[in-house]
Amino acid sequence: MDKCSIVIPVYKKKSLEMEVLSLKQCVKVLGRYPIIFVCPASLPVDYYQSFAQQNHCNISFERFPDWYFTATSNYSKLLLTKDFYKRFADYEFILIYQLDAWVFEDKLEYWCEQDYDYIGAPWFEGFDLATKDSPMLPIAGNGGFSLRKVSAILKVLNTFYREPKSLRRIIAEGADNGVIAKSFNFPLSLFKFIFHKERFRPLWATTLLSEDRAIARHAQKACKDFKLAPPDVARRFSFEAQPRRLYEMNGKKLPFGCHAFEKHDFEFWKEFIMKEGGERARHIRYCASIQ
Repeated sequence: MDKCSIVIPVYKKKSLEMEVLSLKQCVKVLGRYPIIFVCPASLPVDYYQSFAQQNHCNISFERFPDWYFTATSNYSKLLLTKDFYKRFADYEFILIYQLDAWVFEDKLEYWCEQDYDYIGAPWFEGFDLATKDSPMLPIAGNGGFSLRKVSAILKVLNTFYREPKSLRRIIAEGADNGVIAKSFNFPLSLFKFIFHKERFRPLWATTLLSEDRAIARHAQKACKDFKLAPPDVARRFSFEAQPRRLYEMNGKKLPFGCHAFEKHDFEFWKEFIMKEGGERARHIRYCASIQ
């Protein structure tokens, strides 16, 4: 089994300029890992194939029904399905890298070695609306730049969703389990089969939360041994909301990566991203001038 792959969700024929810069940074820093684009079944991928050729990187694609890419809520449902994670069963971890993320240096192997089941940027009360005075929440973290252990997430999803026993299995168990089973357990099992009481609802059907918040809030309830990185660890992995505040809390050190850098305090982020120089710096200056 390979250690980790980079999973990049895309849904457009061609990425926007800043998304291209994010993608180039991903390839520059993490290009030694397998890069897998997750995309709609009908999406033409010529642009991404051309990008890979120009940037000398190997990529592959995993396609899912178009419906999952028509709204943020539908995308959340995709990331709470077993089918999604089964596509990456050859990897111990996946790094979700949305194209509004930025990675600063290759610390992926280090973070895999920490052996958490899920790591994402810390949250503050109010989430996107958090202010400098908002308290940090006791759970983390954001899914836009997040590291996930495939087997652990599947274990959680299997806890929330179980296929009902087949009628043949129920009859066999009723015949094998003795008089009490025949008189009570067998009819009860048959009743459950008929009315589908054995089928647990999938996690996405039990919550209105986004997929990252659903995992952070429910995973440890489903599986007591699920290892969710605490905020003091998560802040070394990634920033999202309140990056200036997290930077101070982190001893003025950058994390492994960040998410939504244009959305959350772009004035803070451009200083560090401009250090990449050249095309990136010119584009960052242009974006800052028109905001």
